[in-house]
Amino acid sequence: VDERIRQAVHRCLEGLSAAHRAVLEALFNEGIPPDVLADSLGIPRNTVYKRKSRALDQIRPCLEDALGAS
Repeated sequence: VDERIRQAVHRCLEGLSAAHRAVLEALFNEGIPPDVLADSLGIPRNTVYKRKSRALDQIRPCLEDALGAS
């Protein structure tokens, strides 16, 4: 992955709440399935999906700005 993209993702993830960031990192970086993640966090599976969706919605504009500006 291009270093510019890696840095943009890192900056955008910093803007998320700890709960939203943790879900994205677990799902995408660690490859933990949503059911397993929900069990390990003690939350409903649907909450994992909602946090993922909200987090992606939040970082999308940040990434578009960061990567579109270059």
